[in-house]
Amino acid sequence: MPRWLVIIARDRPELWVTWASFYGGAETVEVLFDRRQAQSGTESWDRPDRRIRPHCDTALKERGHLVISQPDPVSASR
Repeated sequence: MPRWLVIIARDRPELWVTWASFYGGAETVEVLFDRRQAQSGTESWDRPDRRIRPHCDTALKERGHLVISQPDPVSASR
């Protein structure tokens, strides 16, 4: 069974309350805040951040949340 990850923009805590209260008991849904930090531009990285996804950033800014389907861990390991 696929799992769903709901990412809430850090500046929209009211959406976390809504999503978490609706899906709080569901085993296949995880609701969390966007944990990424804004980069200051002064830090140098050896490799690009794997979490940079322009379409995800746009969705978080426009809607305040993003829903991502994750593969079933059992079928993915086969």
